[in-house]
Amino acid sequence: MDLNALTNAAELPPSATEDPQSSPTQGKKKRIGKVPHDHPTKVEIAARIQVVYKLLLKGWDVPDIIEYCGKPTDSKKWVVKRAAAYKYVDRARERLWSDFDTDTKGLRNQAAKQLMEAYKMACSAKDQRGMIAATRDMIELYGLKVEAPIEVHHTGTVTLEQAAAARERLKAKASKLLPPTIPTTTA
Repeated sequence: MDLNALTNAAELPPSATEDPQSSPTQGKKKRIGKVPHDHPTKVEIAARIQVVYKLLLKGWDVPDIIEYCGKPTDSKKWVVKRAAAYKYVDRARERLWSDFDTDTKGLRNQAAKQLMEAYKMACSAKDQRGMIAATRDMIELYGLKVEAPIEVHHTGTVTLEQAAAARERLKAKASKLLPPTIPTTTA
C-alpha cells in the first residue's frame, strides 16, 4: 500500500496539508479547547475602578460590589473574578482616601483661618471668653487636646473593674466641670 494513498488530502484538514513555515502560526502549537483570554487595557481597568469608586460613594458594601463585578448586567458587560474585584475595590478605596485627605486638609486650613480671625476680633474687643473659645477650638482642630490627669486615692479593697469604673466616672465629671487645660486631682 502506498503511504500517499492513505493520507489523501481530502481526508485531512486543510491546515495539515500546509507547510508549517508558510502558516501564520509558523509551527507554534495551538491551544485546543481554550478560548484566548482578552486582558483589559489600562483604560478599561481605570473605567472599572471608576465604577467601583462611584459604588463606594453611594454606600455599597464590599460583598455587594464583589457580586456586582462578578455578574454581567445590561449597563455593564464586563465580568471579573473575585480577586480582580477586590483589587478594584482596593484601588478605589485608595483613591477615595486620597480625595478625602485633600478635602480635609483644605477644610482644616479654612477653619483655622476663620478661628484665627475670631481670635483676633476677640483680642481687639478684649473679649477673654472669645479668645479662650477660639483657642480651644484651634487646639481641638489640630488634635492637640491633652486629657487632664486624674489621680484616684482609695484605702481598702477594690477590684480592677470597680477602679476602672470609678476612674471613668471621675473623668466624665471633671471634664464637665473644669476646662481641659486645668489639671484636676481628686483625693
